[in-house]
Amino acid sequence: MKKVFLFFALVSIGLVSCSSKPKTTEIKGKLTNSTSDKIYLEELTTGAVVMKDSAVVNKKGEFTMYYNVPTVGFYRLKVDNSNYIILILDSLDKIEVTGDATKMADTYKVKGSKNSEQLCELNIQLRKNYIKLDSLQKVFKENQSSPKRDSIGGILEKQYNIIIEGEAKFVKDFIAKYPTSFANLAAIERLSPEKDVEYYKKLDENLYAKYPKSDYVQAFHTRVEQMKTQLVSGVLAPEITLNNPEGKPISLSSFRGKYVLIDFWASWCRPCRAENPNVVKLFNQYHDKGFEVFSVSLDKEKEAWVKAIADDKLTWTHVSDLAFWNSSVVKPYSVQSIPITFLLDKEGKIIAKGLRGDQLAAKLAELMP
Repeated sequence: MKKVFLFFALVSIGLVSCSSKPKTTEIKGKLTNSTSDKIYLEELTTGAVVMKDSAVVNKKGEFTMYYNVPTVGFYRLKVDNSNYIILILDSLDKIEVTGDATKMADTYKVKGSKNSEQLCELNIQLRKNYIKLDSLQKVFKENQSSPKRDSIGGILEKQYNIIIEGEAKFVKDFIAKYPTSFANLAAIERLSPEKDVEYYKKLDENLYAKYPKSDYVQAFHTRVEQMKTQLVSGVLAPEITLNNPEGKPISLSSFRGKYVLIDFWASWCRPCRAENPNVVKLFNQYHDKGFEVFSVSLDKEKEAWVKAIADDKLTWTHVSDLAFWNSSVVKPYSVQSIPITFLLDKEGKIIAKGLRGDQLAAKLAELMP
């Protein structure tokens, strides 16, 4: 899950602008079941969410909003913080939004902006996958105490991997289909920077040529350039010393002599939580052979962090400075999105990065047969 501008969601709304005169970009909408008096437009910058405009919804659920968009970017059209859609706006766009105001993320449709239409197409598929993964996680939790837990977990793991692999294929096909789409800044986040680095490089090339002045594209370009110097196999993993939930400082180096999986995650990260059952299974299988998990959370609320540890039955070492994306571990490990893992050898050197599911299981079986 990305920290900056990748807010995957969907919505629909309706209103009449508060602006005194038309500006360059026009957003019209008609929503069924609308009960809101207002709708709001926020810009999702690379560093913050900034309120930009608002409009009044009429009794028919209709709205018209005008806003001066200096350069192409991501915007959130919302009724409230849990009911919104993401649009990609550019100057001179004339966008029409329709949908059910009570189920905006599930029902909205948009036209008048190719980028926004493509983002909608992407989000529809990602949402389907999210629902499938969420269902698998619920089934796993329901069978935690079952004597058939391991066999059920194996079946669920296979289904999980099929969904993840299918999503990766969809995203790659999507990027190939729309090579210069601004929506690809969201799509690429579903791919692994380690395994799919060539997709990152090619997208950087395409978008930088088309949108050289965009802050989003410039940030992505910088990120791709940094990827060339990120931690690689054979390098000693940077030291991490953070407090566990009891407030005791624990250092990564204290686990020398064992194979260690550094797992960057957070309680609010859905893909992280969906992957946890796989890690639990592997930890139980290989812990007695010298395998440890060192989970580093990017949470900001201790209560949510501790609850997720208990709910997911994560019985290994956990540390955090509860600083969210300002955590001291983000920069030395170049953490751009989570979940992300680093597998270390007994000397603390990196063996592999980004292993999950079957790939992690295969590597551990190779190291600890």
